[in-house]
Amino acid sequence: MFNGFRQKRFTARGCVVSLLLLVLAPVGANNLSDPTRPPGASLPGSSAKAARRPAWILSSTLISPERRSAIINGKQVLPGDAINGARVVEIHPASVKLRNRRGEFEVRLVSRQVVKKSWSQPRNTSDRK
Repeated sequence: MFNGFRQKRFTARGCVVSLLLLVLAPVGANNLSDPTRPPGASLPGSSAKAARRPAWILSSTLISPERRSAIINGKQVLPGDAINGARVVEIHPASVKLRNRRGEFEVRLVSRQVVKKSWSQPRNTSDRK
C-alpha cells in the first residue's frame, strides 16, 4: 500500500513538472539564434519583413465572355467584391485594379505566364455521322 501511494505521488509530481516545462520552454527559445541563418537575414515575423509583404497577392485571373474573376490571397473575387479593405474595380488578364481609402492601385500576377484560350460554343454532335 505504501508503494502504491508513493508511486501515485511521484506520477502527479512528474505531471506537474512536465506541464511547467512545456509552458516555460518556449519563453527561452525566442532568444536562440539559428546558426544556419545567413548573416544579415531578418528574423521571421520581424517588422522589416512584415512591412515589405504585400497585402494583396494575385494568383490567377479568369476572363470569359460570361464573367471575370480573380484569385487574390487564395480567395475568389469578382468585380465589386471587397478583400483586405479594398474593393475590386476591374479584372484584367494579368492584373486586378483595386480601390481602398488611399485610392486606386493595381496588383499584378505573381507568375507572368498568361494563358489565352478561345471560348467557343460546344459543337453539335448530332450532325456527325
